[in-house]
Amino acid sequence: MRSGAHAGERTGFVLTQELLGAGAACQLRSNPGSVSVPPVRRFCLLPLLFALLLSAPLLRAGEAEDKAELTKLESALSRMLIANDATALESRLAADWKLVGSDGAIVSRADLLKFFEGGKMKFTSYEATDLDVRVYRDAAVVIGRVRFSGAWNGDDFTSGSRFTDVFVRQDGQWRCVSTHTSPVE
Repeated sequence: MRSGAHAGERTGFVLTQELLGAGAACQLRSNPGSVSVPPVRRFCLLPLLFALLLSAPLLRAGEAEDKAELTKLESALSRMLIANDATALESRLAADWKLVGSDGAIVSRADLLKFFEGGKMKFTSYEATDLDVRVYRDAAVVIGRVRFSGAWNGDDFTSGSRFTDVFVRQDGQWRCVSTHTSPVE
């Protein structure tokens, strides 16, 4: 017994389990008055920690591949817009995709495709730059800047905007589920 300890008090590390909602988390903590965990049990956690440390580069490697794929997809979406390719756009936009404009207007995927199919909107250039791609397993956020020109109902336009695209991996493919734009010069 250590100096100054009360009768019956023991020191050591104790593995405790605290229930948090539906999940459980274990922690190792010093707890006077509890039974010590033998050193053998303490070392049982080492293989788990070692495996987690080794898997971190693999997780980052997958993330790098996803970032590269999403960057290519943004370029492909630009080409689809310039080509007025409603079929290709439809395959890369989720069925429930929505665009929210800076004025609060909401455009559905069906509405956007009608604009292209009916010839109401036509892009002659569309270049996305300054991409910031962030991946969260099967979801991703892409923030960027775009300069574009074209015609709306036959009236020419040239403009630029900041955009945020939200992607979700569905059936092994990244699909855009939401877009927000804000005009910039």
